[in-house]
Amino acid sequence: MTEHFWQSCKGLEDKQLLFELKELARQQQRCSALFIACLGEADARDLLQKEGFSTTFDYCTRELKLSERDAFRNIRVARIARKYQQIYSLIADGSLTLCSVDILASHLKPDNVDRILDRAQGKSVRDVERLVAELSPKPDRPDLMRREAPASMIPSANGASPPRSSSESFPSAKPPRPDRLIFSAPTRVHFSFAADEELRNCVLRLKELLWHKFPAGRLEDIFLEIAKQYLNAHDPQAQLDNHNAPRRSNGSFHSRNVPKWIRKRVWRRDGGQCTFVSQEGRRCSERKGLQLDHVIPWANGGPSNDPENIRLLCWSHNQYISRAVFGFSAVSKAKIPP
Repeated sequence: MTEHFWQSCKGLEDKQLLFELKELARQQQRCSALFIACLGEADARDLLQKEGFSTTFDYCTRELKLSERDAFRNIRVARIARKYQQIYSLIADGSLTLCSVDILASHLKPDNVDRILDRAQGKSVRDVERLVAELSPKPDRPDLMRREAPASMIPSANGASPPRSSSESFPSAKPPRPDRLIFSAPTRVHFSFAADEELRNCVLRLKELLWHKFPAGRLEDIFLEIAKQYLNAHDPQAQLDNHNAPRRSNGSFHSRNVPKWIRKRVWRRDGGQCTFVSQEGRRCSERKGLQLDHVIPWANGGPSNDPENIRLLCWSHNQYISRAVFGFSAVSKAKIPP
């Protein structure tokens, strides 16, 4: 194809244009199946971590330039298709779309996969959603009753606003709702408030820093953790309790615990980013879920009180290096996020 291959379609006759469209659609379906198969194989290996990517999602967005939505969808489809390989041929011949497989993925089990896939073939996305609703019906939403607006507040047929008395004064925009605490259950409280972009950015950063502890990123966990840390640092009662608590060792040559001053130095030195670098010189860009790793493994005598023996690694690359050093049998390949 030339640089301006898209110009060639303008010279095609109607029948030839329709033929080309049909043939290209078939090629696209076959390519999608092959792409999903290759992605699933790469996802199952340590290949992407070796190349400097923290996750398959990281690889899809940074290297393959997929959108976040397409990356998540392709990864989910690749993983379920690797488990039930009849999906490949159904995608290749157009019987199922990637979107349909993605919708069905969480409902496929060894005892129902053939039956569900057979029912889903050739169906639209809306029909597949109906099939899923049949497989996992959800309870109806509760009835809702609310008062109608007063007649004086309803616009007239010509679109004009209703007349107002001299005493009426309506603001041009709704005022912000006040902060609220709603008790939704005996031990649960619902918080509701509006905030600016600064708080949003702070929360996103907190999610990155606390990912290793709260991978789901639930706001309840994040806010509770930060509140407890602040109270432990500033609440006189908490400081009194901490003062009376037994002291723990701050780490030594024989201890696996890394002293606090080394943690801070390593974090500044590594810039709060995974330090893994591939053979091509690509450094992992991951900044959440970082872990302190011993360059010389602690099990092999590596010290914990030497900053040069401590580095930042993301969870994925920490696991990858551990498997390379100790072997697959010693380090199980746990399930990781996309």
